Amino acid sequence: MTTTELRIGNHINAMHPHNEETTPYQTIVRTIYEDSVSTDAYGCFYGFNDPDITAVSGILLTEEMLPNFGFESMGEDSDGEHWEHDNFIFGYLHKNKYGFYFAFQHQRISRYFNTVHGLQNLFYATTGEELTLKQ
Repeated sequence: MTTTELRIGNHINAMHPHNEETTPYQTIVRTIYEDSVSTDAYGCFYGFNDPDITAVSGILLTEEMLPNFGFESMGEDSDGEHWEHDNFIFGYLHKNKYGFYFAFQHQRISRYFNTVHGLQNLFYATTGEELTLKQ
């Protein structure tokens, strides 16, 4: 993962910097620098140039998460699972064996992605609005 694929507000997995034996926790990117990010949890700062740092990773996106982001399943069609969101006025989200992608009139117009921050970035790029968890 690099800083160029992240935006402020992206949900990511991170390891506590002082205890690499623990499991990752979900946190939110708060600041992005050229080669590092800081998060809201523990006030942590993660650099990307150090090859030993593997503390930050994407959260694997699952269909079970989509309703929490405001998506509604519309069932399956010949292209795979079909998901809609009120703000995706001109398209919809699809999932097939390769991952998720954004489509418009059955034409795939995005590359495949499998992470929560990939969905957040696509949503922002197509709607101009932040994709947030429903409370």
